[in-house]
Amino acid sequence: MQQKILDTKDEDPYEAAVMKQQADEIARRHQNNDYQIQLQERIEQNEQLLLKHFKPGDIETQDIVKVLEEDGIGEDFINRFASNPLGELSPIELLHVSKRAYDMKHRGSVLSAKEKEIEELKKQLEAAKKQPDRLLDRVQNAGKLSNGVRGKTSGSTAGAKPTLTPEQLANLSSEEFEKVYSSYIG
Repeated sequence: MQQKILDTKDEDPYEAAVMKQQADEIARRHQNNDYQIQLQERIEQNEQLLLKHFKPGDIETQDIVKVLEEDGIGEDFINRFASNPLGELSPIELLHVSKRAYDMKHRGSVLSAKEKEIEELKKQLEAAKKQPDRLLDRVQNAGKLSNGVRGKTSGSTAGAKPTLTPEQLANLSSEEFEKVYSSYIG
């Protein structure tokens, strides 16, 4: 076609210009068709890739847009992406930002669940910390209710009730505690 245009240029410059415009238009259409074919292939690849790695509804376009905004991507690109999310990025790029968007989206729900769990554990810890004091109070109250004899008696150690500090009481095994508790209760 180029040779024909060059040959015609010498004979009729106007006809050569028209032929050149037609050739340019054909080339532009061909490039546009190639671009459309490549775009359609990319969209199909991206769709398959997302379906392979995520369940429908796991991530939305808005989630990915948030990641792109955090990365400082220009508004023009973000608008193009929002209008054609499967066609603007290569499969690797889309997978990368999609995983980040998924993590960011689900991190909030995981964090709130972990925060609730931490609060519950803190409550349990506080209750457990109060438990030795309650236990000590019960043992001491039981001692007051018994005959009131504490420590060593003169001449005999049989039936003596030991006096323990809270730290000693906390360090007793279950068996030792039962023995001490039983000695106060009777």
